[in-house]
Amino acid sequence: MTVAGCVLLSSCSTLKSPKGFEYSTGEDKVFVDSGILYYLGEISGTNNNKAFKAYQENSISSIYISSPGGLVSDGISLARWIDEKELPLKVGRVCASSCANYVLVAAKEVYLKPDSMLIWHGSSYQKNINDLVKKGKGFAVKWRRIEDDFFNDYNVSKLVTVCGFHDVGVLDNILSYFGISEIAGFTYSIDALKKFGFDNLNVDSGNWEPINRFLGKRVIVSNYCANPKDRINEVRR
Repeated sequence: MTVAGCVLLSSCSTLKSPKGFEYSTGEDKVFVDSGILYYLGEISGTNNNKAFKAYQENSISSIYISSPGGLVSDGISLARWIDEKELPLKVGRVCASSCANYVLVAAKEVYLKPDSMLIWHGSSYQKNINDLVKKGKGFAVKWRRIEDDFFNDYNVSKLVTVCGFHDVGVLDNILSYFGISEIAGFTYSIDALKKFGFDNLNVDSGNWEPINRFLGKRVIVSNYCANPKDRINEVRR
């Protein structure tokens, strides 16, 4: 398995990856309208290239994203491009997985709707992948190197991707595993996100109250942790 072949985190996490993300368009779409670059659906190399091409051919003032995420490499590629172009990021219905892990981190300005959902569900820093890193497993080591290189360039703590695991109890995981009460991932309050280093967040109307269920699955509200020992085994390279 390679990093490029590990969709974050459909096969690498104790939390089930959210499935069936739905959008008003009903399909992946990348297009420009009134100077806004819309990126709806999965983050992929194909959709990234469409976005990059649209930027070259149009006058773009901001990017609007609603996405369940995608491959680590594609998420980081999009995140770094948004940073380079200094595009304000507007979040639609959802920003999950590699969208939350990377795109949300790299954007200099982020604008949330009152009901925008931000969903994390792991990274190479979670315990089971961290164990593989310490054992020298190729895909895990590569994944860790890619994420270290990314987070070293920004002032947001990588622990935002994993602190929420502590707040998912044994019963939660059992119910999710058997499909009784599935878990889409975890989220945080604005105050907690600021502690992680997100100083780029703005909320329309100043009131952010997303529902904590997405497509019938629970989104667990988690807490800030300043040290991995607070919630997970110590992260070592």
